[in-house]
Amino acid sequence: MSQYKIDAEVVLKAASGRWDEVLSSLAPALRPALKAAPNHVACPIHGGENGFRFFKDYRVSGSCICNTCGAFDGIHILMAVNSWNFFTALKAVNDFLRVPEGISPESQIETIDGKVTFIGMSKLKSGSSCFNVVLNLQDGTERRLWGKDLQRACAESELAVGDNARLSLLGTRTFTYKGRECQQKLWSARKMPSDRELEEKAQKANDEALRRANAINDKWISANPVRSYEASQKPLLTYLANRGITPARGSRILRNMRFLPAETYVDEHGKTVGKYPCMVCAVRNVEGKLITLHRTYLTQDGVKLAGYGPAKKLMALPEGETINGAFISFGEVNKEDGILCIAEGVETALSVAVATGYPCVSSISAHGMTAVELPEAVKAVFIFADRDKSQTGQNAAIKLRDRLLESGIPSVICLPSPDMLVLNEKGVDWNDVIRLRGPSAFPFYRELTCESF
Repeated sequence: MSQYKIDAEVVLKAASGRWDEVLSSLAPALRPALKAAPNHVACPIHGGENGFRFFKDYRVSGSCICNTCGAFDGIHILMAVNSWNFFTALKAVNDFLRVPEGISPESQIETIDGKVTFIGMSKLKSGSSCFNVVLNLQDGTERRLWGKDLQRACAESELAVGDNARLSLLGTRTFTYKGRECQQKLWSARKMPSDRELEEKAQKANDEALRRANAINDKWISANPVRSYEASQKPLLTYLANRGITPARGSRILRNMRFLPAETYVDEHGKTVGKYPCMVCAVRNVEGKLITLHRTYLTQDGVKLAGYGPAKKLMALPEGETINGAFISFGEVNKEDGILCIAEGVETALSVAVATGYPCVSSISAHGMTAVELPEAVKAVFIFADRDKSQTGQNAAIKLRDRLLESGIPSVICLPSPDMLVLNEKGVDWNDVIRLRGPSAFPFYRELTCESF
């Protein structure tokens, strides 16, 4: 095994959990995306408007994705953004983390967090002195760590008594001394935020989480229920009609959709562009809790807002909440038949609900479809998947179907006819079907009256 591979394995182990620091320092072009994570921003590689994002757990491996450029880990996004080869990126990360050379890749990194209560030289039973650090751990116990290389690591990090620290035993280096094979433990040390900084950070996080939760609830309360006879809602009604969707008066399938006549639009640079009509949908978890709001910005003429960035946006999630498993529901599951339909986009799910009369949930994205959680009343699922040239929609539907079948829920995938791909080479969905061919082109289409909703 070459030293090149040994270094790579060790460096990537050391970087795990620290990719936020690594990427921010070594690739400033990534800072907007890091700050916005896990929300979308312009791609730092090819540009565009909103095709790139870091995953929520990106600190572990640097994981991120662009709709055009593909998926990356920490090393490979550095290579792409900085035009580096693998070795250049690896060496930059190694130098930033100050990883000692010569560590065996088989070594398991051990990390110890605690407050420094002693740091310095102590005498051993043999009479010689050795550098050591005593940490007070979170469980109240103490741990004393020894080593010459530990002294180097602590000096580089300027650790002192009273500091919160993270000490990592990276492994061992084997060397020959006076004809004998010897081993030396190799360490990294990192000064962590102080108790006061941690308290301030926690308080700030709690305050921000409360602010976000209140903003979501207040926005939903202030939004107007959809009324097909309200002239003030013409932008929304025109938008839906142009998509082949005409909600019936008093329609129950629109309980999770509302309308805002003048919602502020802020671009990716934080600049307020203006106020526009907005379709607002409630994103809830399987228990019915409101998680966030999905907003689609419109013009007064009833078309999606363009020219400033994405027309569709999710409100920022409060800390501790997750959109995984959540959905936008159009209609309620009938406890007798237990049938539920699932689709990706809002308009697609609405199309299915209108055409079939069965409740349909929007998973918002292909990834969301694979993770969507189902109400207990569900007995059978029809998955109205997008037919994508990239197979993204189909693959997501297959993953969901297989998961549901394993749990004992009968599931069927419904795809638009292949001949519709001539209309859009990138892909088509069920909203294209209702818009171009009408609701009768849907499986188990039913002519429904207003009272049926």
